[in-house]
Amino acid sequence: MPKTGIQGVTVNLKLKDEGFKKQLAALREYLENFGDLHKDLGRRLRMLSHQAERVDELFEIKTGTNREK
Repeated sequence: MPKTGIQGVTVNLKLKDEGFKKQLAALREYLENFGDLHKDLGRRLRMLSHQAERVDELFEIKTGTNREK
């Protein structure tokens, strides 16, 4: 049964505040993890791009033609 009066309001506000703090902390952690994932994906894409460039160079050296043609 909910409390009434000023003490009840204080208790309810504290509970809501704690719930909000937990949600905010979870959101902060999610965003930090997302940022780390974004950085990792960017690094991997750069690595793949460099590898693709190297494959193009090796193909051109071996065949004497450009792969894109």
